[in-house]
Amino acid sequence: MKTSISKGYYFPELHFRGDWHILAMQPQLHCSLKLDGEKQSLVVNHGTDARLYNKVNYGRMRWDCPITKEAVNLPSGTYLGELYDNPKDVYTLLRAKTSDKLCLSLWDVIEFERQNIQNYPYSDRRVILENLGLPTFPANFPLSIVPEWITSSAADLEALATKIFSQNYEGLVLRLGSSTYFDGTTSLVAKLKKEYHETLWVWGYSKQAKILSLLIGNDQKPLAHCGSGLTFEEKESVRQVLKQHIIGQTKSDFLTERRLQIKVKHYGYIRNEAGEVNSLRMPIFENFVF
Repeated sequence: MKTSISKGYYFPELHFRGDWHILAMQPQLHCSLKLDGEKQSLVVNHGTDARLYNKVNYGRMRWDCPITKEAVNLPSGTYLGELYDNPKDVYTLLRAKTSDKLCLSLWDVIEFERQNIQNYPYSDRRVILENLGLPTFPANFPLSIVPEWITSSAADLEALATKIFSQNYEGLVLRLGSSTYFDGTTSLVAKLKKEYHETLWVWGYSKQAKILSLLIGNDQKPLAHCGSGLTFEEKESVRQVLKQHIIGQTKSDFLTERRLQIKVKHYGYIRNEAGEVNSLRMPIFENFVF
């Protein structure tokens, strides 16, 4: 695989901010598997060239690999997909950014045969993907299509989510069939991810008051910083208490006696190569434990 840092290209970036509880009650809800990887824009000039771009305006471009060699046979267009090594753990991708073993699974198309189709309903864009003749994930193939299911009730969605979570996938992306793709934020698409709720010790707090976050962890070690979910007043009141119990410091944190526990919501564990839990994904404060 060949890679380089590329500047100056532009793709529309749609941010999914819908409430899955609301979308769950919609009939004919499109539910696609959320792979744990990195979003890519696959730009294809049929029979000539295919390249992967991982960020808007400035990021890594990839080419000359099994993915792009297969993609060059697709109709010209811009396809959106998830680049992955282990589809259940994005952090394996971070250790294999230039591996020829990386795979791509497509979940949308916004330009097809030199025509901009962003304003097509998602249901029509999905048909275009399914007619490409690619296998559906999981497949022993560098290029595939993300699987999708249609639910008609909240009960259907709950049963599907339970099945997906039991297989240790990150979750689902929920879309209304009428949704379009544009540069901005939409409430017609939502992510449904498995949530974990844990009670953790506060090990300290960050030195910079402007970005104050609590250093949290289990009985053995600190795992992550938690700043989301706390109001500024809560952060300041906790800091005033913790500063009375400082026992050490690092470059970025004050370390305190472990007297305070909080309940935290997060979206899974980050593990090292040995499989040990190293951190938490997106911890959010829920409440104090007294």
